Amino acid sequence: MEKLFTLETFITFKEYLKMKQFWKKLLKRIILIDILLIIVSLFAFVKDLNILFLFSSMSILILYLSFIIGCLYAIFYYYRYNKENNNLKCSLVFYKKYIERKSSNANETIQYNEIIKIKEDANKFIFLLKDYPVKILKSNCHEKDIAFIQKILHQKEDERKNNLKLVKLEKKLDWLFIITLALFIIILTINLYLIEQVTNGTYKYIWSMMFVLPFSIISIMVGIKYKDNIKGRKNIISGSIITFLVFIYSLLSLIPINNNYQEAFKLEHILGIELPATGIYQKEEVNTSYYYITHELLFSKKDEYLTIEEEIKENKNWFRLEEMQEDVVYYLPVVGSNNCYYSLYFEEANKYNDLPNKSGKYHIFAMLYDEVQHILRIDEYFYELNI
Repeated sequence: MEKLFTLETFITFKEYLKMKQFWKKLLKRIILIDILLIIVSLFAFVKDLNILFLFSSMSILILYLSFIIGCLYAIFYYYRYNKENNNLKCSLVFYKKYIERKSSNANETIQYNEIIKIKEDANKFIFLLKDYPVKILKSNCHEKDIAFIQKILHQKEDERKNNLKLVKLEKKLDWLFIITLALFIIILTINLYLIEQVTNGTYKYIWSMMFVLPFSIISIMVGIKYKDNIKGRKNIISGSIITFLVFIYSLLSLIPINNNYQEAFKLEHILGIELPATGIYQKEEVNTSYYYITHELLFSKKDEYLTIEEEIKENKNWFRLEEMQEDVVYYLPVVGSNNCYYSLYFEEANKYNDLPNKSGKYHIFAMLYDEVQHILRIDEYFYELNI
């Protein structure tokens, strides 16, 4: 094919960074991730939500570290390329359908539709060719050369306008992916907190993961409609994974809770209080020389925990930790926060919060009620006392 004209140019990587807004985008992303990490950390610190802080901050930290690694690679690539290629002279040979780039490093053929972008000002053209730019000074061009390049520029602008609909579609696909993923992470995080702090290890509210299902299904359906687009295929994959996880998590709510609450009423004479009519009861036995048994009662309903809190506050055998004798505190296996009430009972001596008068093996009930988590815990064990 007959060549039209040849122009001497040079590669400038700094112009490439300006066209791509490299440093500006890099700074924005780092600031955004930092803000997210700070907000989650502060919220968790104020609310003392340990599980929320752990899950959310670790997720963002992983994202942050992967982004930093990517940035370090980009900066390394920039300095390496800048050192090797910046201001490298080359020739562009223009043909009717393509360009040949010739330099001391390599020769290559570039189709006009492979040109990513052309920028023009009063003095120069800048061609963004694949992953590098070249600068063409207008002072080195004839008028017909400038006219030909401007023709290519106008064709690229027309292509960009025609692709505007595609760009908008890809943005919508991106937002659908982001919303679906964010909603999944938020609801899962809330459920992790509820499992840890409210429902005492049960999956009572995890059915709420089903709220994500409409978004994940829409993500799959839209992805199938635009499956020829890479972002459409991404929505199919991500939507399918999230839909699968939602079903798995939601099925956990069907796991029956082993709740033999009626057994808890046998402990009323030890507790010295009247238990609410309903609640969740769990019992764990450990075969040790102390014959250790842990009873846990969870009161998640307002009328339940208000009833037991009123009973405990009116009972003379329940105290705050600072109100108990030091020698008695020694026999409490678990010491909680300042929001707890305690009581210690020696069955053989029939004494509360006071050591027996003589040595012997005693059946001890160490009791704790946390008025924040609404959990009543009784640690039952045998111990040989030497008075």
